[in-house]
Amino acid sequence: MSGGYFNYSQFTVQQEIIERLQELISKNEDGYNSDILNKFRECLINFEDGCTLLHHIDYLVSGDIGEDRFWEKLDDRDSYIKSREELDNYKKIDKAMELL
Repeated sequence: MSGGYFNYSQFTVQQEIIERLQELISKNEDGYNSDILNKFRECLINFEDGCTLLHHIDYLVSGDIGEDRFWEKLDDRDSYIKSREELDNYKKIDKAMELL
């Protein structure tokens, strides 16, 4: 499988945005409160999820997978999202950072 419908540009954009969001969150140079930082984290998680969906679309429209496999990948993704606890973990880390 290789994809390529988007000329692989989604990976460059994805990596740059993820890195910049993570930097905003970790450095917090503007002193945003924890509610704002949690929204940044929520955005990061949703963006990563959207990138995963785009990756599956790329494979589908490039002919690397068929519609059945596409739906299987989305079912797997949906199951993962439901069990994922990153947002709660980020909140716990933020609370711990406030205590330091």
